[in-house]
Amino acid sequence: MKVFQEIAEKGKSTMGWYVGFKLHLLCNEKGVIVNFVLTKANVDDRNENVIDTLTDKAFGKSYADKGYISQSLFGYAFL
Repeated sequence: MKVFQEIAEKGKSTMGWYVGFKLHLLCNEKGVIVNFVLTKANVDDRNENVIDTLTDKAFGKSYADKGYISQSLFGYAFL
């Protein structure tokens, strides 16, 4: 019996399909974790709720993985 069978979802990465979760991290320039968001595997990285929660109360420049780029999030980069 799988522990998270009732809440885990199927997602796809560059390595293929998997069942589980995604961990999104926000770190400062020293590599210290400032905030995190745990989502089901089928939640898109570019989901605005994920970005809003992750960057809540953050300030300054931010850099992200190419997977977070989308037209709807373009405004976050040039505020």
